[in-house]
Amino acid sequence: MLLPDLVTVEPDDKHLLINLANMGGDSYLEELHVRELLSGLPEGSEGSDRERYLARALILNECIMAAPYQAVHCTHDGNGLIVAYQQSELNGTTWDQLMKDASANLIASVFSDEETDAYEAQLRRMETINVRDWVLREEAPGDFLQIALTAVDSDHRGTGNFRRMVEAVCAYADAAQLPVFCEVYSDALEEAFGAFGFREVHVFRDPKVSIYERCLRRDPTPQN
Repeated sequence: MLLPDLVTVEPDDKHLLINLANMGGDSYLEELHVRELLSGLPEGSEGSDRERYLARALILNECIMAAPYQAVHCTHDGNGLIVAYQQSELNGTTWDQLMKDASANLIASVFSDEETDAYEAQLRRMETINVRDWVLREEAPGDFLQIALTAVDSDHRGTGNFRRMVEAVCAYADAAQLPVFCEVYSDALEEAFGAFGFREVHVFRDPKVSIYERCLRRDPTPQN
């Protein structure tokens, strides 16, 4: 989908994709889900430049998989990244499958054997609170939008980039009269999305994992 107030990143714009992934990976080192995912890495990966490299690679692989579906967007200054897709534009695949492909590529191209074992163990441990197909399973809404990722450069927070990105998605959703979904893992992000009309509709918890997935829905504003 094309969002008029944002830049839609083309798949062949590798330079921009890498820059956005570097920014997003650095930002996501603070995100609870990524912190939990990387917490099982072997000594020498966790808490090191290697960890930062892996976080950047994780975001880059997600963006590479999403870009062919016009799902990677950024602010005009390049300091905000949002991955948001329209289900009907995935051409018969699902977001869950795309992210499995991204994970497989990450493992094949980036991880050492020891890191692969640790990462795959973390994925299995977290699968009950990392439910990517919940919208299709629980909501079955027909066509919809989903926000899969948001990141703002740490040096440019408070400048309105998060608001501009989410507003652009919501405006598109209102015009198309489609619901928007996302999942978050922190009170702060749930509150931030709540300001745009998102409400919690599902929660996935597991006593083995310290964080939990809050699934949010925003219904479109009726058009006159």
